[in-house]
Amino acid sequence: MAKTKQIVLIGHGKIGSGVLSSVEIIYGKLDNVSSVDTYVDSNFNLPETVHEIVEKNSDKDLIVVTDLFGGSVNNEFLKYISRDNFYLITGMNLSLVIELVSQLNISNNKSVDEMIRHTISSTQNSIQYLDEESLKKSNDDDF
Repeated sequence: MAKTKQIVLIGHGKIGSGVLSSVEIIYGKLDNVSSVDTYVDSNFNLPETVHEIVEKNSDKDLIVVTDLFGGSVNNEFLKYISRDNFYLITGMNLSLVIELVSQLNISNNKSVDEMIRHTISSTQNSIQYLDEESLKKSNDDDF
């Protein structure tokens, strides 16, 4: 039987809860997606928070999405990278999380690894620089 999949959105400040709020506008309340805000109060303890997230979800396929490669939050989760059923994605943005949730809902036959790779592949081009030149070229290509 497949394990339950849990997505945790976490990054600096309130980026995780902000992205989750936006995703839930589209999908409604999601039981298998949660967020954690970091560094928003003086009592925040990153190693303890990360450890609690990993242990709380040890019986699930845990997919953690962080905001910044090389940032403190991502680096703390890297300590758990060799654990079974733990998956770490960095570079969180709204299109990535929307696609990940979509894949989670339709990818019963795909492994978590395949689902993540598909998600990243299909959203890599979502970041674009739209200047007048590129918009003009895009409009010219449409005709």
